[in-house]
Amino acid sequence: MRTSYGVIWQNGGTLNAGKLELAPGAVRLEGTSPEGAVVYELPYHDLAGVHIARGGAERLENRPTLVLEQVDGAALRVASVAQSGIVAELAEKIASIQLGAVAGARRVVIVVPIKAESRGAVQALVEQGPPFDPELMALERHDVYVTDAEAVFVFEGADSTHVVDRIVAQPGLWRGALAWQEYVAGPPRVAQATYAWSHDQLD
Repeated sequence: MRTSYGVIWQNGGTLNAGKLELAPGAVRLEGTSPEGAVVYELPYHDLAGVHIARGGAERLENRPTLVLEQVDGAALRVASVAQSGIVAELAEKIASIQLGAVAGARRVVIVVPIKAESRGAVQALVEQGPPFDPELMALERHDVYVTDAEAVFVFEGADSTHVVDRIVAQPGLWRGALAWQEYVAGPPRVAQATYAWSHDQLD
């Protein structure tokens, strides 16, 4: 039996009230609106990112609010009608499901937003190398790209998702994460592969 969460939600329009369930392939919302009964499903593969609202403008009725960013640019906002801690619990579960949805992939790309004017400090951290041994993690390739607004981590291997799971379990990663704390502007998100080209395709 799936766990249901009492929530209110808004997907760019009317505010709805009802329940949220994490179904096998989608976030499922069911409830009522001023227009009547409503059911909405957001497939996990349509998720571009997940974060907890940081400002009042993003919140629903000034409650702790979970923001589900969609690949088309829309944002589904969800707030608990009971315990505020449920929002953090849902964020963790959905982020885990989102990463699991790319299981078996050879390449996983994780985007970490960084604060303005922190690019130099972040580049210095990256140049120190990762807080894990890429060879021991069975990676074939690992790249990090830094822009003015984000750090992009690329993990490539036979099954990069499982590799990332093993990396997250490393104690050294958490020690390294403390050094990043003052520069991170929001939660990491998994980038979705939309197009790929390889010279091998011409053979």
